[in-house]
Amino acid sequence: MYFISFLLAVCSILGAVAPTFRDAEEGLLSFSLRKRQPVTLEHLRKHVETLGKKNRGHISLKSYQDMYYYGPITIGTPPQTLLVDFDTGSADLWVLSKKICDSNPNYCKGHQPYNNQESETYQKNGKSFKIVYGSGQVAGFVSQDNMQLGGLLVKGQEFGEATDIDPDTASMVSDGILGLAYVSLSAIGTNPPFVNLIEQGKLKDPVFAFYLNKDEPSSADKGNTGAELVLGGVDPNHYYGDFIFTPVTNQSYWLINIDGVYFKDKVIYGAYPATPDSSTDPPLPSPPSTKRSG
Repeated sequence: MYFISFLLAVCSILGAVAPTFRDAEEGLLSFSLRKRQPVTLEHLRKHVETLGKKNRGHISLKSYQDMYYYGPITIGTPPQTLLVDFDTGSADLWVLSKKICDSNPNYCKGHQPYNNQESETYQKNGKSFKIVYGSGQVAGFVSQDNMQLGGLLVKGQEFGEATDIDPDTASMVSDGILGLAYVSLSAIGTNPPFVNLIEQGKLKDPVFAFYLNKDEPSSADKGNTGAELVLGGVDPNHYYGDFIFTPVTNQSYWLINIDGVYFKDKVIYGAYPATPDSSTDPPLPSPPSTKRSG
C-alpha cells in the first residue's frame, strides 16, 4: 500500500512591496519600491489547478487490433522516445537494445531501440534478466537511466535492455513493454516505473486509469480524444457517475473477485477470480466450465 502526503502552500503578501537595493551612504539605505497587485481567490484557484496538473501525467495511446494499447515514453538524456505496451499483467519495463539491432537488424525493422551510449544519465547495472510471458519470452541485461511518462520524470529507473527475443514478441508494433502490476511480480526484481513515481513523490494520487477508445484522436471531433493512460488520477472527461470499488485479493496481478458474467440476463458463469489485463484479449478468465446454447 502506498500513501502520498503532500502540502500545498500558496504564500502571498497583499499590497506588498518588492525592495531592490540601490545604494548605502553613511548608514542610509535607499530602495526602489514596486506595488504588487492583490491576489484574488480566482488567482489562487488557477494556481492550485496548475499545481495539480503538474502531478498528473497523460499518455495518448493507440490500439493494436484491440489486443493491447501502446504509447510513448522517453528514456535517457537527451530523451530517446520509444513506444511501449502498457501492461497491467506484468511488472517489468524492457525495451529493445541497440545491441540487438547490431547483431540482428531484422529485429529492429520498424522499431526504435534504446542506445545507452547516447545517454548522459545511463548507468550500467551488471545484472541479466529473462521474462517469460504467456506467449513468448525476452532476455537481456539490466540498465538504469532516467525516464519520463506523460511528462513525469522517474530518476534512476532500472529496466531491461532486450538482446534476445522470440519471433512472436519481436513482431509487436511497440518497442517494449511497461508493466503496471505489483513489484512482487517483477522478474528483474525492481520497482516498476509507476511505483517509483509514487515513491519519488511525483503523483497527485497513487492511481492510474485507462480510457480505452479504439478511435484515433481527431482535431475535427473535439469529443474524440483517443485512448489515454492517466497517471496520478482520473480524467473526468472520460466517465460519468460514481466509481465502484472492489478489493485486490492478491498483490501480484491485479486479482479481483467478480460476481459473475451475464449475457441477456442469463448467467454465463458465477463468482470467479479475474485479472483485469490491458494486454489480453478478452480481459476475462476462462470459466471452469461453459455450455453453449443455441
